Amino acid sequence: MKKGVKKMRKRRMWKCLVMMLSCVALALSLGGCNFFEEEVSEETVHISVMWDGLAYLDAEDQENNAVGNKIREEIGVDVEVTFINGSEAENLTRTFAAGENFPDVIMCPYWGGSDASSAAIREAAKAGYLLDLDALIEEYDCENLETAFEQGVSSDFVEYELGAEEFGGKHYILPMHTPYSMEEAKNFGYTVYCRKDILEDLGVEPESITSSQDVYELAKKIDAGNYKDINGNKIITASTWGNGWSYECYLNSFKKRGFTNLVKENDTYIWNAMSENLDAEVAFMNEFVNSGLFDISAFSQNSTQALQKHIVGGVGLTAATYEHIYESLAGNLYKTNPEMRYVPLGPILDANGNAAMPDTIQDDGRYGFAVLIITNECKNPQAVMKYLDYINSEEGKRLVYLGIEGEDWDFVENEEGEQVPQMTEQYFAETEKNYDYKYTRGINSIYTLGVSRVHWNELSYAMNEGGEDIYYTQVKEMYPVQSYTGTRANNFDDDYPEIDTLRNRLAALDYSTIVTQMYTAADTASALEKLEQYREKLNKENVLSDYLTWISKTIQEQEDSGRQILY
Repeated sequence: MKKGVKKMRKRRMWKCLVMMLSCVALALSLGGCNFFEEEVSEETVHISVMWDGLAYLDAEDQENNAVGNKIREEIGVDVEVTFINGSEAENLTRTFAAGENFPDVIMCPYWGGSDASSAAIREAAKAGYLLDLDALIEEYDCENLETAFEQGVSSDFVEYELGAEEFGGKHYILPMHTPYSMEEAKNFGYTVYCRKDILEDLGVEPESITSSQDVYELAKKIDAGNYKDINGNKIITASTWGNGWSYECYLNSFKKRGFTNLVKENDTYIWNAMSENLDAEVAFMNEFVNSGLFDISAFSQNSTQALQKHIVGGVGLTAATYEHIYESLAGNLYKTNPEMRYVPLGPILDANGNAAMPDTIQDDGRYGFAVLIITNECKNPQAVMKYLDYINSEEGKRLVYLGIEGEDWDFVENEEGEQVPQMTEQYFAETEKNYDYKYTRGINSIYTLGVSRVHWNELSYAMNEGGEDIYYTQVKEMYPVQSYTGTRANNFDDDYPEIDTLRNRLAALDYSTIVTQMYTAADTASALEKLEQYREKLNKENVLSDYLTWISKTIQEQEDSGRQILY
């Protein structure tokens, strides 16, 4: 147990002793004391976060902050969070491999399909390592969690992922950060961003960059400009955040944004790895890297190393979500050197000519998201469920995202005459002095882990003085969320007799590793040779070709029956 936690427990024990003695004294004159009935026992919820780069969500002091103290006051529960960096899939696989000594609660991604993290969770459920959330919700009467598995969640995800065979009709994953409705679906603001002062010096308008080639040409100009970071060192022309995230924004012109790995070329369904677009993409990125303009270490750096590059303005072009960049830099670079703020480029159109980026093509709800799972070794499931039920109430959601009403936020009247939350003048003043003030308070931090059905529009308005941040508004307008109705083609995969063979092949080859090898190859010819080798291994013994024949026939049959298929 941490030293600070021990001290806090001792203080509480002393206070309890004093109260008990007071009750004894009072009992002499009043004839009794119901202290033991009224006192709320304090319990701790332990959460292990297996999502690289999320440590910025940590409260400055987990043991003593306004939000955490309020939760303790309301329901008698403490929260202790541990952040585990590195590959989420590897961490999950390693955690469940031993079959014992699991964390109480795990926060991690669940994207569905053949995703390795999702597969590890499904297998853990099948092996009996996870607790059935339905049973817990019923046992502890958690009415605020009853709609979490459907509201804001894609109907496809409900049917095919939550309904996966390994789950046996039970719910083992709790969706997180899903929207209250599709009208409030969160736009993550993916694109390529550039330092504002560099664009202004070059006389380049952000909206003039509409293709991957435009980004490359801009990178050449940035490199020739010999720009410096705040310490006077030459900057990296183009990079990303941890583990290459999200280099694919640079490659948007080659991406046919959709729902599956299937793409349609000349009325034929092919796997995206076989697409001619991928040849062009590999050649483009390989040239980008070999020109010295793209940071070759971006693919292997961890989140801390990436932050160190950005925090001094040491990168000209970067790519990730708006929120991640802003949250990482608002309290440091943007305060000391506001002219170096990263602003969105685009819209950079995809291969179909659409203004689409990752996560902007959606169906009738979120398909894949952060989740919480509770393991069978959880020491106090009742405390976990009490906590989750509270933070998923409307009161709890506002507390964890906005803080204490009357101190951190109040209801105000917006332009439409509606009463909506808005952070207080005191909050904005303190944040201006110290951007991490909210984490000192525990606002929008670890206590949001486990919240679903979020009012994202309301929060965006509340957290920005005078309304939403202009650059977030810009990037959302560039790449609006596009919603489609239908069934994803890969949802029929479980009916394919040899699907396990294909999935095992995909997992063994691990495209995310091979793609880095292609991008960093000595020259374009070598890069394309590696791509061809990958294709040959993937389709060895016609594993992929046979699947494509089957899925093409299946899609046709489904479409003939009137079903709308998304691919």
